[in-house]
Amino acid sequence: MNIKSKKNNINTCLIMAGGEGRRLLPVTKYTPKPLIKIFNKPFIFHLIDKLIKEGFIKFQILTSYKAVEIEKCIIKNYKKSK
Repeated sequence: MNIKSKKNNINTCLIMAGGEGRRLLPVTKYTPKPLIKIFNKPFIFHLIDKLIKEGFIKFQILTSYKAVEIEKCIIKNYKKSK
């Protein structure tokens, strides 16, 4: 399924990545939910990579818990993205 709208040429995506992840304790005690590794890669990276493949080029990522840590990790790994 292609997520990108061909009629509207949507290229911006909003990702909700907030919350403390209490149901995932003790894993989320030191690691925010979006950075929990799935197959040796943070979950949010799987999501971003899939969205890039679908044609999205701009991302707004809404964070709260450990927002600075998430932001640093994303910027470090996706330097060309803003």
